[in-house]
Amino acid sequence: MIRTPIRLTFEEYLSYDDDTDRSSELVAGHLEIMPPASDLHEAIIAFLFVCFYR
Repeated sequence: MIRTPIRLTFEEYLSYDDDTDRSSELVAGHLEIMPPASDLHEAIIAFLFVCFYR
């Protein structure tokens, strides 16, 4: 049995809440769950923060 993917409108996406802190994006009507930031990503963000806010 094949499940038909559910398409969301932008308004439905804005009101969507899955009770987690996962980030998500709406891509062509489909909800895409984003992976958590890696340690390298966090280190780069911290470095840039220090550089720009001195």
